[in-house]
Amino acid sequence: MNAAARIRRPLASTPDRMALWTMADDATNYAQFASLAAGTQAVARAEGWRAGVPVLLLAEPGTALMAAVLGFMGLGIPVLFLEPWLPLTDIEHVLRLLSPQGFVAERMGQLWGVRSSAVRAIPRWVSLSRLARPAGAHALVIDDVDPESAATIAFTSGTTGSPKGIVRTHAHLLGMHDALTENGTRDPFDAPDLAIFPNFALMHIGSGRGSVLLPSDWNDRALCAVGALPVGQRPASVTCGPAFLRRLVGVPYGSSLDHLRSLHVGGATTDCACFDRTFARWPDAHVTQMYGGSEVEPASWADARESVRLSRARGLFQTLHLGAPHPVLHTSIEADGLWVSGPNVAPAYVGNDDENRRWKRTDAGGRRWHNTGDRVTTDASGWWYAGRVTQPAGQFALEQRVYAQLRSSACFVATDAQGRVALFGEGVRAAVRKQAATFARAFPEITEVRDVTIVRDRRHRARIDRVRSLERSGAA
Repeated sequence: MNAAARIRRPLASTPDRMALWTMADDATNYAQFASLAAGTQAVARAEGWRAGVPVLLLAEPGTALMAAVLGFMGLGIPVLFLEPWLPLTDIEHVLRLLSPQGFVAERMGQLWGVRSSAVRAIPRWVSLSRLARPAGAHALVIDDVDPESAATIAFTSGTTGSPKGIVRTHAHLLGMHDALTENGTRDPFDAPDLAIFPNFALMHIGSGRGSVLLPSDWNDRALCAVGALPVGQRPASVTCGPAFLRRLVGVPYGSSLDHLRSLHVGGATTDCACFDRTFARWPDAHVTQMYGGSEVEPASWADARESVRLSRARGLFQTLHLGAPHPVLHTSIEADGLWVSGPNVAPAYVGNDDENRRWKRTDAGGRRWHNTGDRVTTDASGWWYAGRVTQPAGQFALEQRVYAQLRSSACFVATDAQGRVALFGEGVRAAVRKQAATFARAFPEITEVRDVTIVRDRRHRARIDRVRSLERSGAA
């Protein structure tokens, strides 16, 4: 039992097929990718690193990173991911709790690590470039591990509370892989997927499809290179969030991206107009709206065209229809949020008992549940997103009405201690001025309109970080 074992089948049957393409390394086939992962294992053994004790890995998404993850997982060594933007207090707490046996990073990552006493206390520092070397005669090892042992530990983006460390066990990763590749959730293409999220890239490698992985800044040069890929490396599908979808729709025509057959969009709510542009550019493609989160992927999915139609019928600016829950899940819609249980649900947070008590529970039958923190309603068409439970339902409904009125979701409302409601956003004062009388009649409860720079979450670049938006603009 080991989540890394999913690569065995494509490695044995199609060693020459492309496993991963990146801008920096071009195409890497399965045999080469496995050799790089085996090289990671050779270094791990030389360093004396052992199963069950994590290694801190800090690097940009790329071939070396992905191969290192596979190599560590194969030996049962948990991989701890820490984003540089996480609060230093959270970083220190987690590192002291987990006591990593190694720190893997390049020069810039190591310089970042110097500022933290907990990082400095990690006994062995190794450069990623030392790991990223073919193993020669050494074969990739995949050891049996406890299904409930940690494979990776990563953090939420922290836009709706403090970042939480998500433990993904080997059983959970396999459950997520099954949930995302069975029951019609994904298209069974042989061609690669353009995966914006590294965890999806690794999943596709395990499925034998291969992945095209972009730099985290989604730069023009990389997008142009993807558009010029030959047929054997050309992506047939895309897995992304709405921010990248907006970027992708704007990529010039006449490239291999015109041949996309499927687009899977999730991670945040998407404007109906963004989907409209997607449908116009790829009229024959299957477009799926995925709903889930870092702790459960996916919770539900829906045909995006149908979701847009149903959302517009309610007068919504955003596509809030979520479709049907995934059949592997048990679900319960309760007053404090949507609770889910299933093989694709991450079991716990690391080092945060308060958050585990709030968002996790185990029932009398031993089944583990996770609270998504989302308010969800249901009707004959399926689930509907109704905001975070931490946001008053009335405030969410007011924002949705404002979006429809202004034809923009780059804004939000906030209430001060005296109960006064203000609208904050990019260019909202000018937008409201253009329809002053109409806006005043429609929203008498809004007493102030202020322009602020909208700050988005760093991972998806889609969710509004309300606290940071107000702080940066001096409006907190």
